[in-house]
Amino acid sequence: MACPTGWRKSIADKPTIYAFLTLQLLGGFGMLIILLTAIINSKVKRRSTWYSFCLSWIISPISYGILLLAGQQFNCNPEHILCLTQTALIYAAPALTTATTLSLAVHMLLNFEFITSDTPFDTNYITLALLLILPYCIWSVLLIGVLFYGIENPKTVQRLASEPYCSSATSTWSHITFVVVGILSVTLITIQVRTYKSRRVLRNACGHSFATLLRIMVFIVLGSLMLSAAAGFTFAQSNKREPFDIILSLFPVLAALVFGSQTVKLFHNL
Repeated sequence: MACPTGWRKSIADKPTIYAFLTLQLLGGFGMLIILLTAIINSKVKRRSTWYSFCLSWIISPISYGILLLAGQQFNCNPEHILCLTQTALIYAAPALTTATTLSLAVHMLLNFEFITSDTPFDTNYITLALLLILPYCIWSVLLIGVLFYGIENPKTVQRLASEPYCSSATSTWSHITFVVVGILSVTLITIQVRTYKSRRVLRNACGHSFATLLRIMVFIVLGSLMLSAAAGFTFAQSNKREPFDIILSLFPVLAALVFGSQTVKLFHNL
């Protein structure tokens, strides 16, 4: 099927699309380098939830950049299976990254409680397994749900000139994503506020007050931005989502800058 007159030019002339894709892939590549460095370098010690966090922030940019990587970014009619796959991935990715961020924050909080408590407590294997598995269970459920719905209703899978990715014409999936991300984000912010209230105790216990405060602020910002972006995608019209696209594209870059910095050592003990 031929593209409508002016379709290719209308999407190619959108600078936000180039900015969105560049930031997404740049952040994803940065997180990949960070993850590989941590795996290869035996001197680097990180918690398992940190590796899960990094992996999720690699999956997310790839999800949004599938059309570009497949050479069909400016095709109004990309291969249906490719478009369907991206549609499923983009609705599942926000929940995955929010969930892995929450898992990392919970893991940190449990270890802070261990440091400051008079009663010995550490993350047991069951708790750790849940922190690692649940984010990908949530991701899989959303991914499979959108895939099956798209297979049963192929006409709902769409490629709009106003968006840099394929999406579903059914608003139900964006609402479901918003609810999931909303619950996870509010929980994340709540946990970080609790950790913030304990900062004086943490400073006396481990002497990392400034680093802990910065870490808390990063997670609060991430949680707030995730919630804002999810709300934007849910309630904004498709031709007015560009600001939220840019916010979304900043996530992997922010994650890569924070976790990849060797000058700011606030995450060295994760």
